[in-house]
This record gives sequence, C-alpha cells and structure tokens, in this order.
Amino acid sequence: VQNSKTNSWIHFIFKKSSKCISGIFFHYYRNMIRFYLLFSAQIIRSVSIARLWNMLKVFCSYYAARVNKQGKIAGFPISLSIEPTNICNLHCPECPTGNGQSTVAKGKITTAMVQKLVPQIQTYTWFANVYFQGEPLVNSETTKIVALLSQAKILSSLSTNAHFLTTEIAQQIVAAKLTKLIVSLDG
Repeated sequence: VQNSKTNSWIHFIFKKSSKCISGIFFHYYRNMIRFYLLFSAQIIRSVSIARLWNMLKVFCSYYAARVNKQGKIAGFPISLSIEPTNICNLHCPECPTGNGQSTVAKGKITTAMVQKLVPQIQTYTWFANVYFQGEPLVNSETTKIVALLSQAKILSSLSTNAHFLTTEIAQQIVAAKLTKLIVSLDG
C-alpha cells in the first residue's frame, strides 16, 4: 500500500534537491569553463614555433621509443620543477621533509641561480612547477622567481599551505603573473 502523502513529499524533496544540485553543477561548470578559457589564453600567449616543434619532437620520440622499446628521446624538457626551498613549517607524516626522513641538506634557491637557468630553458620549456617538497613561501625570493619565469613566457604553478600567505605576498604573486596557485589545506 502506497501512501500518497509520503510520495508527494518525496517528489517535492526530489524536485527541490534536483534544482539545487543542477544549480550547483551549473555554477561549478561555468566557473571551470571560465578558468580554462583564461588558462587557454595564457597558453596561447606562451606559444612559440620552437616550443611547438620541441613538443612535437618529445612526444613523437616518446611514442617511437615505446614502440621500438628503446630509451632514446629527442628534444628538451617541456616542463620542469624548481624547488624554492626544501624547508617546511609543517610536519606532515607522509612527507619526507615534514617527517624528517629527507637526508638532503636544507637550503633555498636564489634569484641569481634562476636568472642563470632561465636563458637556458626559455626557448623550449613551457611550464614550471615552483614547488616540490618544501613550503615555497618560506623562501622570500619565490615571487621574484615566478616573475622571472613569467618574463620568459614560461607558465608557472605554485603549491602552498598558505601559512605565510599575507596580503602583501598575494599582491606580489599577482604582480609576478603566476599561472596557477594551489592551496593545500591538508598539508
């Protein structure tokens, strides 16, 4: 035996929740489309014949090496990671830096080191991660490093736990033209 009051109540709830859910998805996808359009514009601004040719060489040689079972790859790296520091303020149990398992000496990269690196990579490199196993904002020169990469039309991303993210540093990051900022809330 079906209860008509229960069925109408369930129908009402389903109808309301589906509108709410569809609204959430609409806003989510609308924002994702905006992000990808802006990101695509940044990619287009960083395009060069040399980078496209290098990318084609890397991908073709990679697949040829897989088919031929040989480890010969042509071209230069398309992307790279620059670690501003291997020092972190958190003690995350899964991270070798945080849990103390890393045996690498603690240090920070300088802007001068990146100034030497950028001319060597700017022709072929398209993207740089400006983080690895440390908190990049511990290094006061991180925003200058991002600015150097941006001047060379190299897209960049930065992942931070945001403990050192102040209004001043946020403004420096925007001025440096960082491509992507990742805020890790779980350490």
